[in-house]
Formats: sequence, structure tokens, C-alpha cells
Amino acid sequence: MLTGKRSVTINGETSSLESPPEMSLCDFLLEKSSSPQKEKICREGNCGACAVMLNGELVNSCIILCGQLSDGDAIGTSEGCKEISSLAPLHDCFLQEERNACKRCQSGMILAAKILLQKKPSPTRNEIAETISGILCPCLRYEKIITAIEKASNLLGEHP
Repeated sequence: MLTGKRSVTINGETSSLESPPEMSLCDFLLEKSSSPQKEKICREGNCGACAVMLNGELVNSCIILCGQLSDGDAIGTSEGCKEISSLAPLHDCFLQEERNACKRCQSGMILAAKILLQKKPSPTRNEIAETISGILCPCLRYEKIITAIEKASNLLGEHP
């Protein structure tokens, strides 16, 4: 059974959402993309690898069902952030600091950093650590991630 056809915004583009109500938002987004990420997601809401922004809040898309979404919901992915030129320093800093990492957590980390930097442009290391605490980094490179977010904060502060 399909849900009623709804219109959602994904990375700034209006998209029709027609899916089984029990399908996870994660699976819906993966079906719409060519991402190889499918096998790297816990599907229990524990790792944060599938994190997306839903109406401005960071959520684990594997535990959000399509049937829970409403007409007009706004969904943002890390892929969508790449296209926002003002966020280029954030991506660049992650690439510099995380070039040898597995990148499994990178999407969730970038989205968490984006939300944090919008709310607090100059966060402390402790605030950054608290923000990313719900996202599992299999490589245990949290210090590098914190440094990347700090660097991005400094760069974004120089070029508002």
C-alpha cells in the first residue's frame, strides 16, 4: 500500500514522495541516489551514518518512516550541502583533516557541523564535541573532526 502522494523538498528541490509508509526515509533517499552507503548503515539509529536534516533538525533517517513525513517537509543531505557555496570551507576542512579516514561518519558530521555553525558561528571544542557525540566514527578520529570544524568556523568567520 502506498502513502498518499506528498510533496517534500530534498536539498532545495521539490520532490514527490510516494512510498510504502513503513519504508525508512534512509531507504527512500538511497533509492533516489546511486549511493553505495546502503551496507554501511546500522539501521537502528545508533551510528549517525544516515543522518539528514529534517526541517532543520538532525535526525537519523533509518528510524524515520516515510509515513511519518508531512507534505512540505524539508530534507537536507550532506550532498545538498556540497552545492551551497557558503559551506565550501566546511567540506574543504573535512577533506583536509579526514583524507585518510573511511568517511562512513562524514555525512552526519558535516550536517551536525552545519547546524552547529548556523546556531553558533564560533563554538568551543567542548561544544563541537557535544554536537558530534551522537555520531559514531569507526576510525575514532574525533580530534581530527573537531579540528576540521574549528578550522571551518574560523574560515567562515573570515568570509561571512
